[in-house]
Amino acid sequence: MTEKVKQSAAVTGSDEIDIGRLVGTVIEARWWVLGTTAIFALCAVIYTFFATPIYSADALVQIEQNAGNSLVQGYQQRISE
Repeated sequence: MTEKVKQSAAVTGSDEIDIGRLVGTVIEARWWVLGTTAIFALCAVIYTFFATPIYSADALVQIEQNAGNSLVQGYQQRISE
C-alpha cells in the first residue's frame, strides 16, 4: 500500500497544490468540519456563562464648578471672533 502511494507521488512529481482537490476534500468532510466547529463553539459559550470574571473596572467622574478651563476658553474666544 505504501509502495503504491510512493509510486503515485513519483508519477506526478510536482510540488503544486491542487486547490480543487483540497476544496473537494473539505466539501466531502463538511459535516465533520461543521460538527467540530459547533462543538467547540458550544463549549466556548458554556465556558463564558460559567467562568468567573477575571477583571472589573470602576469609573468616577467629578464635575467642578470653575470659572472655566483655559483651553476651552481659548477655543471659545477664537470661535466668537
